[in-house]
Order: sequence, then structure tokens, then C-alpha cells
Amino acid sequence: MPPTRRSAAIALALVIPAPSIGALVSFWIAPGPIGLYVYGICKAVLYLTPVFWSRLVDREPLSLSPARRGGFGIGIASGLVISALIWCTWWVLGDRAIDIGAFKSVLEQNGLTTPAKYLFAAAWLTIVNAMLEEYAFRWFITTRLEVLVQRQAVWWAGAVFAAHHLIVLLKYLPAPTAVLAT
Repeated sequence: MPPTRRSAAIALALVIPAPSIGALVSFWIAPGPIGLYVYGICKAVLYLTPVFWSRLVDREPLSLSPARRGGFGIGIASGLVISALIWCTWWVLGDRAIDIGAFKSVLEQNGLTTPAKYLFAAAWLTIVNAMLEEYAFRWFITTRLEVLVQRQAVWWAGAVFAAHHLIVLLKYLPAPTAVLAT
């Protein structure tokens, strides 16, 4: 049974703010252990609410939708292109493009001070978190938005996806650069 307008609105009210709240608390309000705790809770809400809500509230059957038509290939290719653009920007602009002090401070506050911890966090964010965000935003948030705003759903889902990334990027980048990167 497809979600009702009421069910979609409640689900979105729970899920949409979670990543932005996690980003605000962990990067701006309380970096460190408290911020990491709130960030973890918010990520759990983002990752787990969709599967439980769709199954228990909307009574949808569980299904797997594997990436088809080159989904992972396109994702990897676009990731490599974006990485190349980031490296080129760094090569051209260097420390004028990013506040290195703020970046180091957040790394220290979150215990990412060794190469192993940093690489683990980077791998988690760029691989696991990225796939889970795809599932949450492209499937759950977009399908619930379709119930409420029909054809504008993809645009709204993209806007709420960008919002929490903008909150993070504003910590390290000048506002115009953060907006462009978002």
C-alpha cells in the first residue's frame, strides 16, 4: 500500500532534519564526544527510519533494488571526476580554498588524529555513508515527497540532501565556495 499524505509528512518530519541536526551539533555546536554522539543518533535515524517506517507504518513489502544500468559505475566515475576537481582546486588555490586550522581542529576534536583513524573515517563517509544516504534520499525521502509534491520531489530531495552538506562545508570553506561545492 503506498504511503498516505499524512504518513509521508510525518516520516519526512522525522527523517529530513536528522542529518542537518547531526551536522550542526557535531561541527558547530558541540564538536567532540557530545557532537559525535548526536551525529551517530541522527545518522541512525536517517539510516533506520526508512526501512522500519516503510515496513511497519506504510506496510510496504521489503525489496531489494540493485543498481542497474551502470549505477555503481556512474557513481564511481562521477566520484573520480569530483575528486579530480577537488585536487585541482587545492593545487591552484591551496590554503586559500580551505581553512586548514578549522579542519585540523575538527579532526582533533573528533579523535581523527592518526592516519588510520582518518582513513577509516574517510572510507566510511565516502563509501558506506554515501550508499546509505543514496538509499535514504533517493528512495525513501523522494518517494514520500512524491506523495506530497509530485513532480517537484526530486528537486526537494536534492535541496534537503544539499542542506546538511552545506552546514559541514561552511565549517571549512568561505560561503561562496561552500555553496558552489554543495
